[in-house]
Amino acid sequence: MNYKQWLYQLSYKKRIWISFVILITLAISTTGTMTYFIAASVLKRNASELSQNSLNKSAQVFDEKLRQIIVSVMTLTISESFKDIIKNTSAGDKQNYYQLLSSIQTPFSQIQALEPAVQSILITTSIGEFYPTNYVRLKENSFFNTDMYRLITEYQHAIWIEGHEDTFFRRKEKVITLVMQPLTENQNSEIYIIVNIKEQALIDMLLKNVEETDQRFHLVSSKGDPVFFSQSRFSSFFNESGFVENINRDTKGSFEYKGTKQSYLVNYASLSLAEDWILLSVQSKSDLLKQIRMIKWVSILIMIGCLLLSIIYSNILTAVLLKPLLKLRNLMVKVEHTNDLTVRFESEYRDEVSQVGRKFNSMLEELALSIKETGEIEIKKRKAEIKALQAQIDPHFLYNTLNTIYWKAQLNQSDDVKEMVLSLSRMFQLGLNNGFDYTTLEKEIDHVKQYLFIQKKCYTNLFDYNVVVDVEKECIVDITILKVILQPLVENSILHGFKNRKSGGIIDILIRKTEEHLIIAVEDNGSGMNVDEIKQSLQVPTQKTGYALRNIYHRLQLYYGGDSEMIFESVPDQKTTITLIINMKGRDGYGETD
Repeated sequence: MNYKQWLYQLSYKKRIWISFVILITLAISTTGTMTYFIAASVLKRNASELSQNSLNKSAQVFDEKLRQIIVSVMTLTISESFKDIIKNTSAGDKQNYYQLLSSIQTPFSQIQALEPAVQSILITTSIGEFYPTNYVRLKENSFFNTDMYRLITEYQHAIWIEGHEDTFFRRKEKVITLVMQPLTENQNSEIYIIVNIKEQALIDMLLKNVEETDQRFHLVSSKGDPVFFSQSRFSSFFNESGFVENINRDTKGSFEYKGTKQSYLVNYASLSLAEDWILLSVQSKSDLLKQIRMIKWVSILIMIGCLLLSIIYSNILTAVLLKPLLKLRNLMVKVEHTNDLTVRFESEYRDEVSQVGRKFNSMLEELALSIKETGEIEIKKRKAEIKALQAQIDPHFLYNTLNTIYWKAQLNQSDDVKEMVLSLSRMFQLGLNNGFDYTTLEKEIDHVKQYLFIQKKCYTNLFDYNVVVDVEKECIVDITILKVILQPLVENSILHGFKNRKSGGIIDILIRKTEEHLIIAVEDNGSGMNVDEIKQSLQVPTQKTGYALRNIYHRLQLYYGGDSEMIFESVPDQKTTITLIINMKGRDGYGETD
């Protein structure tokens, strides 16, 4: 017995045992790797906790600073000078403007003395502006022409404006701005207090309270935009959707973010006063893990030594011993991802894996046959159900039409009788379509027009309709779609949308074509529908909903599968729209037409 025969006779268990003995050296590399990852995990956790504590403290200090500024401004609003300004503004008295401007200087000075971070204060009123007289006001920059005015009128509460250049005074320093409207008896009086805070003062205060000086701290908005730039560089990925979603998930926390070049450990804490501002701490993961790189390199050296000893044996034996198992696994993965049931397992071995592989082949054959039979039965069943639905829909319309023709004949309205008979004949000719499931867009439009003409004769003055076809004329005869998908939508508008109307109904039909899709929309001004209830009834029939919409939905699913959509929109007594989006080529192609 040669080597191959001996190897083929071995059980899978014995071959795995031999491989395990040879590959035992890999345990060393595994130990080193696990040691490195455990140490890295502990280091990241400790660094994150330390950074979060420091960040929370900095956020509290920053919030306290903003609170102090607000309190200082509130002391201004209770000063006698400010009350005089309110009183004169409410009365529209501008005569005492300069006297008021002079008297308000003392409160201004007191605020700037208490809060050195306050760069300037501007009070805008209908009788004039009030500001420190030692500042040069740029008159051409009106507060009412800025985004600040638009924002405070939109939000109706005090707002904080991100870092920008002061446009109200000649100094043009970088400032953070607080805009607020004081409480007055006259709520319609437009009095605003604009407080500019020195950006650098806030940066210095923030850095002073940072315990870990090697960390990067940033103050951003909830959209990831910078509130101001600190000494650390602003990262471009702050505006990325994944990053913004993480920092808005909670008021504070931490997460790991993978950038384009490296990964970062991010801690964040929201400010309580400026609710839209978030303080961030960003640490490079690679820089953080420098401390344990020695473990990594020692593990790599040990692993290289073990691999050099076992490489000759492992390359040969694993290739031979695990080849059938890997082949079987790859086939299973291929079947799982591609649903390809034609793959087959082939092996010269006669061990347990080969026996499983042969059973796997038998299972695929039986499964393919079962799917084929089930699919054919399901398609026949669905076609039969749809035929039954169509049979339930058609008689009602036919009875109503023939009844109308009868009465018009009794009333000697022979012209209407002739036109209705011709339209009914043409409509049924187009609907039957010689037994084919597909028709052309031109014939489908003609079919629904014949139907609308008949219904207008049956329901005099109930509705008018418009048909707009935004498709090139030469394409209408070439586009192939399922037959009778427009008429049920129009029928739904007439029977259900206009059931409470006697006149004034409008049906708009819009047909347009994109590069890959045909879009059909039917809109009416009827009583509307419960969209959620209709969507549910498409799957589970109820007595409250008719057959027309379910007919269309199931036909689209049968012939187009996932390449079609049926969208419902409804505003009761105003507008109800049903839109069909059809792929220009269905599941089985265009199909046959007459």
